[in-house]
Amino acid sequence: MSRLALTFVALAVARCAALTASAAALSLGSPLGSGTFGCVRWGELDGELVVVKTAKVAEQRAATYLDTEAYINAHLQGAAPDHLAPYLGSCTVDDEKVLVWRASGERTLMSAEYDDLALLASDLGCSEAELPRVLMSQLLSAVGHVHARGVVHRDLKPENLLVDPSSRTLRLIDFGSACEIGGWFTRRGFQADRGPCSVLYCAPEQLVCQEAPYAFDVYSCAIVWLRTLVPGLRESEEALFNWRLAVRDRVVSARRHGAHA
Repeated sequence: MSRLALTFVALAVARCAALTASAAALSLGSPLGSGTFGCVRWGELDGELVVVKTAKVAEQRAATYLDTEAYINAHLQGAAPDHLAPYLGSCTVDDEKVLVWRASGERTLMSAEYDDLALLASDLGCSEAELPRVLMSQLLSAVGHVHARGVVHRDLKPENLLVDPSSRTLRLIDFGSACEIGGWFTRRGFQADRGPCSVLYCAPEQLVCQEAPYAFDVYSCAIVWLRTLVPGLRESEEALFNWRLAVRDRVVSARRHGAHA
């Protein structure tokens, strides 16, 4: 390995070491919820309210997703301070790896309270009339900063976007399905044949295209925007699924007509 490569590796190791939280100073609190591969709960670190995530023991792939999330969060430090939950590092508690973030909002875009769009607008620091513009602007700003670091989130959905009233911003969370597509030596988390956890918000082709990888998240931003603001789509996941099937059918039909042209 060249001297330059060794320097980058050393810097990466030093950064990860600096982010490592202290298990002795961490206390675990009440559960917040759980997803397909992880469990989330409140915690306290040096007197500060934090959010703690662990892998689901019963899920075989859970540890792999947690390791990917730890790597991606460390890689993204400083990328978008207003649009990412502040990552404090990882540590081991009772022989279990945990990831730690500074608390930055309790509700996601899909929280029932935000059926009242006026409340969502207020928490994002705008009027209800301005909400569509502000919401899309913040979505694109969040993914733009992440993409600038060579990362595709790959699981953008309302449940993975916290609303932080204190900073009046959206905070993108849950990078377990993310991939570092712009890496020099490796592409952490990337598998050409692996799709995201949820297909409702991904592009019709479902897989990241290596020639245009960031378009995947941009498509998802549009679906998140629609799901948040359109009453019929917000109230029913089935309606979103049916809409997605209609989009797929139109894409397939267009390709067939193009092939016969």
